[in-house]
This record gives sequence, C-alpha cells and structure tokens, in this order.
Amino acid sequence: MPPPSVQNRHQKQYMGLRVNEFRRLLVHLDETGIPDSAITIGRMDIFLNANSIENICKHHGLPIPPKDGHLYSSKRAFLDNFLRDINVRRVDMVDYSDFEGANIIHNLSIPMGPIANSYQLVYESGTLEHIFDFPTALENVLRLCAIGGYVVLNMPCNNQAGHGFFQFSPELFFSIFRESSLFSLESVEVYEDFDESQRFSVWDPKLCNHRVEVRSVLPVNMTIVLKRTNIAEGNNILPANVIQADYASAWSKRTVLGSQTASRGRVWTQSLQQRRKLMLKIDSVLLGFVRWLISIRRRQYYLGSMRRDLTEVE
Repeated sequence: MPPPSVQNRHQKQYMGLRVNEFRRLLVHLDETGIPDSAITIGRMDIFLNANSIENICKHHGLPIPPKDGHLYSSKRAFLDNFLRDINVRRVDMVDYSDFEGANIIHNLSIPMGPIANSYQLVYESGTLEHIFDFPTALENVLRLCAIGGYVVLNMPCNNQAGHGFFQFSPELFFSIFRESSLFSLESVEVYEDFDESQRFSVWDPKLCNHRVEVRSVLPVNMTIVLKRTNIAEGNNILPANVIQADYASAWSKRTVLGSQTASRGRVWTQSLQQRRKLMLKIDSVLLGFVRWLISIRRRQYYLGSMRRDLTEVE
C-alpha cells in the first residue's frame, strides 16, 4: 500500500482537456462547423480558466459560453456543458458508471448493439488506453458516429508507460483505416505532453516506404481524426486482419526485413562501448552538458524540423 502522501495525491485525477487538446478541438469545430449532436467518452473536464476559454473561442470565431450558462454552473468546467453553451443541441456521455454524471452507462469492453441515434461528433480523450479489450472498445466508439460525422481520439503515444494498459503507434491507425470503406483517416498528429507544444502531422509509413518511428525525450500524445463515410453491412467495423505496412511489403516481395541493418547494428554496438568508456572519464558537469545537447538534438530529430516524415501543423 502506498504511503498516505502518495495515496492522497492520486485520489482526484480527473480526465479532461488541457490547452493543447482544447485548442485542437476548437480548430476541428472551426473547420467542420458546430455539430447538432455530440457524445463524449467519459465526462471530461476542461483544465482552463474562464478567460483562457473565452480567448480561445474568440480566436477561432466560436460562440463564447455565457457566464450564466451551463459551463459555469458547477465548480468544475465540464466539456459537455461547454458543448451545450456553443449550441450543440444534443450532448451525451457514455461511461462505465454514473459517478461523474454520465447519462449512458456501458462497459466499452462489451460490444454495443445498433445505435438508433448516432452522433455527428464522437470525442474521446484518455479512455481507450485504460481498457484491456482495446479493439472492442474502439469499435464501440466508432459505432457511435453518424454518416458524415467525425471521431476525435486523443491518446498516449510514447514515454508514458504505466499511465494505462497501452501506448499507441501512428502505424496502428494507418494500418486499420488505410483501406477502410467505413472511415476516412483525416489526420494523425503527435505532440509533446506540455501546454502550447507544437503539433506534427505524421506521414503514412506505406507512402514513405519506411517505418515512421516516434521517439522522444518528453512524453508524446497523439490525436486521430476520422470521418464516417459509410454504414457497416455487418456487425464488424474494424478489419479482421491488420498487418503492419512494411511487413506486408516485405512478405509480398519475399525479402528479409531488417537484413540490411544487421551488420550496422554490430558496428554500432562496438562503437557504443568505446564511447561509454570515454564518457566515464569526462567530468560530471561536462557530461551533464553533453547530455543536454544530445536531448535537444534528439528532440529536433524525432519531433522537429529535421524529420521528413512529420509535418508541422499550424
């Protein structure tokens, strides 16, 4: 059992949107218009003060929540109340329990039946990584979306082991939706997990003809935007067989994946051992400085201007 100080620190961990996620949601609403209906996966807070919310709404030309509206009717700023205040007519919340006020109670690990009244916006941020049966949960989320509607997913991508059961690769969503007849993959973006961090659009590995790997010094999150284009003929929304692009290519060409880099790995290992011996002789202050420089360069390489398979998002 953790000591009381640690235990108390984690008693109130609310799920919600910080400034980066909130700005991205408003960019989406600015581009696609305010939907008539929306559903959130879980009940989410907006971790911003009233002035910040008002300024961001003004910037994107969206309605400003009135002071006597839904958003400010409680001590916590809930996303569903914000959506009501910007004129989304029908807003629902689905969750495992009703302890935070969700009006639809369902375990996302259990397949949902047909949805009579689907939604023009399905917003998920911070749920899917905590559900062990991820494919079923994702399929349930997708099933909530109406034809022509959008699904927006926010989830951990890298350097957040222990936050939930999973961290997700951009490759997963490219592989699932690249040839989907039900959803079009509108965007895949990654961003470091701090306020006002730069977002980067990820290229499809199949188009790059190589893996697009996201490594980082800081934790990285990912945003997926999908548009519903068709109705499923059966119960299955996700494809039955999903194969990573470079493996599918290698198998079709009957080549051995990674054979060209094996010898390089041995040379790099020998070189790395020599470098470690040299670094041990360097003064601790200089070593710290070198590590700082390396971290900056790594950040630029993996999430910055040096990447060719990532594009900055304005």
